[in-house]
Amino acid sequence: MSRAVWKHRSEIRAHLRPDTHLLIGSDFDGTLAPIEQTPAAVELNPSNRELLQSLVHLRNVSVALISGRALDDLRSRIRVPGAIYAGNHGLEIKGPGYEFLEPTAASQRENLRALSRHLAMSLSHIDGAEVEEKGLTTSVHFRRVSTRDRKEVVRTVQGAFASGSQPFVLTTGKCVYEIRPRVDWDKGAAVRWISGRITAPRTRIIYIGDDLSDEQAFTALPEEITVRVGEASVTAARYYLEGPAEVPRFLSWILSLRTSGALLAGGRT
Repeated sequence: MSRAVWKHRSEIRAHLRPDTHLLIGSDFDGTLAPIEQTPAAVELNPSNRELLQSLVHLRNVSVALISGRALDDLRSRIRVPGAIYAGNHGLEIKGPGYEFLEPTAASQRENLRALSRHLAMSLSHIDGAEVEEKGLTTSVHFRRVSTRDRKEVVRTVQGAFASGSQPFVLTTGKCVYEIRPRVDWDKGAAVRWISGRITAPRTRIIYIGDDLSDEQAFTALPEEITVRVGEASVTAARYYLEGPAEVPRFLSWILSLRTSGALLAGGRT
């Protein structure tokens, strides 16, 4: 059962020894920035950008932003030099000393483009429906679609997968369908890949996310500090924060532990 972060601070602090390297992984939409009516409207708060930059500058801390957005889109919205960026649910990763492109996903670009265009045409008459091509994955957004028309969006998208022969898988999120290549790779695999390239002898991981896709990371990191943003009845995360507004408070607390010597001294915060 997931537990409130602030009621278990001492437990979390005990895991974050000062002699370990700390990898902080975080989703973007719904975690570092609140979800908006359209993906294009989501922006990173300047104070959150400054906070991320402060964490990146710390010795023995790495920061990875892991999102369903395309990598270039994610970097353009966060703009924190020195961070590691993992776009399309970790199918593409870039950062200082990091570069990865999942080969099967790359080989399916043209097939995905054709499927995306077919869906865009099929949904073009539904107000608010948006098909977002992201190179390696595609999102079908229906947050702005009327309740009356949402069933048609569901029928259209699921109908494209009815034959079962697609080289893609269909998953759901918050008012979105995600179309991804059929590969054994997700946010959890991406975090593990990044962690495996950190040369420090001991690394601990904090992973923060709010969406169903983040559950894959929570499941992949059972011994680490996993934090669900928004309490959920079923989650693999060990802890939870009430909403995106609590995330900067939590990250500021981590920053203070790493800069004040509280971990080394075992002091109370």
